[in-house]
Amino acid sequence: MSQIDLGDLGLSAATTVGPYHCASFIGGEVTGAGVRVPRSPLGGAMNYVVLSALTAFALGMVGLGVTGLTTGWIHPWERGRVLRPVPHGFSHIFSGCGFFCFCVFFLFASSEDVSLKWLIVLAAGAVLFLTGIALRGMAGFPDR
Repeated sequence: MSQIDLGDLGLSAATTVGPYHCASFIGGEVTGAGVRVPRSPLGGAMNYVVLSALTAFALGMVGLGVTGLTTGWIHPWERGRVLRPVPHGFSHIFSGCGFFCFCVFFLFASSEDVSLKWLIVLAAGAVLFLTGIALRGMAGFPDR
């Protein structure tokens, strides 16, 4: 194994890499064998910042769906393609709820072991998100 000094790249860690090993890490956590990388002090905090922003985006999608259902408002760039506003509003609500489930899963699964309840949240999010995509497709077809 050889020592690689990462100081030239602006990094302050020394990494040990074997001949057939590859380092892939997210937030400072090591997932490759033969690699030693210290955990970043901002890795955990940055996860919460990004997931908070994505959660706000998901709730904004739900808000747009509720607005579309109650008032019939559609984004200006989608008005030519949306022929049925009710499935379009429901598509925003379902997709936003599914995306919110994804955010909740990654928020809590990153801080503890993944248990069955978090996998159920992830599966529910996937079902909601795919239902929203299907409803968005239905919104583009004319009614009978």
